[in-house]
Amino acid sequence: MRTKISTLAIALAMVSSQALANQDTVDELVAAGVTLTEAQTTAIAAAEGQDLLDEIAALVAAAGDDATLVSAIVSAAVRANPSLSGDIETTAKANAPSSLASAISDAVSTALAAVNTPGGGDSTTTEQAVTNTPTDTGGGGSGSPS
Repeated sequence: MRTKISTLAIALAMVSSQALANQDTVDELVAAGVTLTEAQTTAIAAAEGQDLLDEIAALVAAAGDDATLVSAIVSAAVRANPSLSGDIETTAKANAPSSLASAISDAVSTALAAVNTPGGGDSTTTEQAVTNTPTDTGGGGSGSPS
């Protein structure tokens, strides 16, 4: 009985993590102002690798020649998946009008710069500045009275 429960728990955890494998991409797209249908949201959240690139391709194709929207889609996808930036750029260029090629390249560069800047892209990481500045409340002395 315990084995069945453990197996079920592991299977459920795998399905849950797989279903939300790309929730970051959905969150970035929504934050960028990209309107998604429920079906698109579900598909993108569950997509990985080539499936994710296919979903991005569909969004870019649907955006047509709207440079602002295409740039928002590409930028959001790269921020959420910086390791796929080259593939995202190639996919977007293949599915957008050729007149948007430079806008797509710019969106990728800007998104990567944001991700690589401390505090600039990864909303799942909290950075805290640590300083070694003495305070006026005492402490830090040699332990000998003045």
